[in-house]
Amino acid sequence: MKQKVIRYFSVGALGTVALASLWIGFLRWAPAPWLYSKQFRISEELIETIDTFQAVYNRTPSEQELLEILSQQGKFSLSERCPCYRPLTKSTYQVWFGYQSVGTSMVYHSDSQTWQKQE
Repeated sequence: MKQKVIRYFSVGALGTVALASLWIGFLRWAPAPWLYSKQFRISEELIETIDTFQAVYNRTPSEQELLEILSQQGKFSLSERCPCYRPLTKSTYQVWFGYQSVGTSMVYHSDSQTWQKQE
C-alpha cells in the first residue's frame, strides 16, 4: 500500500513538474503580441486619442493635456502605469510599455507608425 501511494505521488509530482516546464517553455517561446495583447490594445487606444488631438490642433498634446483628455474620457491614467507617452516634437511622439524583461520596451514611433523592441 505504501509503495502505491509513493508511486502515485511520484507520478503526480513528475506530471506537475512536466506541466510547469511546458508552461514556462510556452511563455518563453509564445508569440509576444499574444502575451502582451492587453498592453498593445491599451497603447493603440492611447495612440488613437493622441492622433485625434493632433488632427484637431495640428500638434501633439503635452503630457498634461493628454492626462486631462483621458481623465474626461474615464480611461486609464498615464500617471498610474504604462503605456507611457512622450511628445518629441510638434508632430511626433512615442508610446511604450515594458516588454519581456527588465530594461526592454516595446516602443511605438509615430513618425514611422511602427512598433520596435528596444533594449
